Amino acid sequence: MYEYTSRDVARFWSKVGRDDGCWLWTGGVERNGYGRFSIRGRPVMAHRFACFLTGAPPDTSLLVMHLCDERLCCRPDHLRWGTPADNAADRVA
Repeated sequence: MYEYTSRDVARFWSKVGRDDGCWLWTGGVERNGYGRFSIRGRPVMAHRFACFLTGAPPDTSLLVMHLCDERLCCRPDHLRWGTPADNAADRVA
């Protein structure tokens, strides 16, 4: 899905503040409040890339859902793959 190097990964994690709670993205942010990262000029949503680094999605049409409801969070155990229907149900809940 993404072509990246170990240098891209190190650059990505250097922009994530890690503590006991959410790991907040400290780089660029889109108007919608989600973190933005780029690999060779190609934009990538920060939380999606963080989730991808822990395991490729079983289906490329899946979204990344924030279990913590924090748009800037990139902590892998706060993220999960889900369908658009899963995401809509989570948003309502």
